[in-house]
Amino acid sequence: MPAAHCRGLAGNCLALVLLAGCTGASGGESDAGVRGAPRYVDCAAPAPGDGSKLKPWRSLAVVNRQRFAPGDRLLFKRGMVCEGSLNPQGSGTPGAPILIDSYGAGALPVIAAGGREYAIKLSNQSFWEIRNIETSGGARYGIFVTVEAGLSEHIRLINLLVHDVLGGEVDSKNTGLIVVSPTHDAENSGKARFRDVLIDNVTAYNTNQWAGILVGSGTAADGWASNLEIRSSEVIVRNAKVHDTYGDGIVLFAVNRGLIERSLAHRTGMQPVETIGTPNAIWTWSCMDCTVQHNEAYDNHSPGVDGGAYDIDWGNVNNIVQYNYGHHNSAYCIAIFGAGGLTTSNSIVRYNLCAHNGQGGRHQNKEIEITTWDDGTIDGLQIYNNTIYTSHGAFNSDFHSGGFSGDLPRFFKNNIVYVDQVRPGGPLSDEIDGLQRDRNLYYYPDPHWRSGEPGSLHADPRFQPFPGHPEDWPRQRFLLRRDSPAIDAGIDLCAGIRGCDLGGKDFFGADIPQGRGYDLGAHEAQLPQPAAEAAPSL
Repeated sequence: MPAAHCRGLAGNCLALVLLAGCTGASGGESDAGVRGAPRYVDCAAPAPGDGSKLKPWRSLAVVNRQRFAPGDRLLFKRGMVCEGSLNPQGSGTPGAPILIDSYGAGALPVIAAGGREYAIKLSNQSFWEIRNIETSGGARYGIFVTVEAGLSEHIRLINLLVHDVLGGEVDSKNTGLIVVSPTHDAENSGKARFRDVLIDNVTAYNTNQWAGILVGSGTAADGWASNLEIRSSEVIVRNAKVHDTYGDGIVLFAVNRGLIERSLAHRTGMQPVETIGTPNAIWTWSCMDCTVQHNEAYDNHSPGVDGGAYDIDWGNVNNIVQYNYGHHNSAYCIAIFGAGGLTTSNSIVRYNLCAHNGQGGRHQNKEIEITTWDDGTIDGLQIYNNTIYTSHGAFNSDFHSGGFSGDLPRFFKNNIVYVDQVRPGGPLSDEIDGLQRDRNLYYYPDPHWRSGEPGSLHADPRFQPFPGHPEDWPRQRFLLRRDSPAIDAGIDLCAGIRGCDLGGKDFFGADIPQGRGYDLGAHEAQLPQPAAEAAPSL
């Protein structure tokens, strides 16, 4: 296993900025006299104003006429509602972004789009930040940030509440609550793309359009799969909560150096009948050097196939899925796909908790889905130190074409697989040719079943007892007791490999290893250390 293929967490740091406002009748408001000073908007003000704090603008129409300059601030009064769409103009510069924020006390200011196309839109603009705003309505988008040619950079969407994007039939994956995506011709000849995007502490819910949060390629997207020059880059989504979408929850399409972390997706994929594809909760497609970590996904669905928690999709290179919790979804916990004539390479799946997925009764009801089609292949797949609790089994494999290729390491080691009921074929009824398996712990109600792995255990992992209701499925349910046979039973997968990195932490944040060796599963038990011997007296 070359060191370059045993990676740790990719470092992702960003900085970004955005603008927002309120739209309605102009009402004779003044555009002049406020350059360089904060501009204020209060759509409940008793009279038209000039944008000063004493005489705030009271319509989005006047805001949309402005061309904002670097360092400008546009502030919306808390507790009020502006009806219409916000489409402010201008761009900031490095060190002087344009800021949209709130002022005063009370609830977030609301931009209520009703049946208009969007609540907030930025087009061909850079160095904007939008903070502390709520949007309601929009027929295709809540917030839409787009670029038609060239590079748009430094976009920040922070502390936002976006909801109720309700329109007609879903006809594009480039629709939904928050969409940061280019608008382009089929070849993206203008190389429209984003760099340095941060979406932080956003709640997005209730849409009959596609996505909760989407950053990436745009429509007619297959050209991005193999062309790195036209991808967006340096993208972070963190601390997001997404629910009740017709399509995907949180997704990065065609991104280099992306991160999704500490986010939650549930009740995604609620479209009744499939029209343009099938969704997942949190996933990446044609993503290079992307990490998905510390997230939770549950109760996610699909009108067709998929409807799983996490997905390393086709065209991905150097992706890590780690420290995530996926439970009670319609399909798999984690998928790894190869398709489109491309190779999904160097994928790492480690220290995740997967519990009782495959609730939809379809073929994709195992916890780990490994599938190739359309001449795609998978080169390099490391699945280690995951805890899997299932009624169906560990794997589903559908190699319609391609299968495994190349010589990067591919193995399933140091995992715990706990199967709570006897099923046809046992926990590993879907064998995966070419995936090395060993050093795992299996619990299965049939005491006569064996995995055939020479270094693996067949025993009760002895999870900590938890007095809560079964449907709660708290993370603490998977802690190991001190007498667990999983403790110190794993192997150091980096042994003898220069520069190899296993991530440094377990699911719960403990350093690895804690004892004489690595534990199996996602929990590295922290046992009391033996007392140090007293130094001999002289």
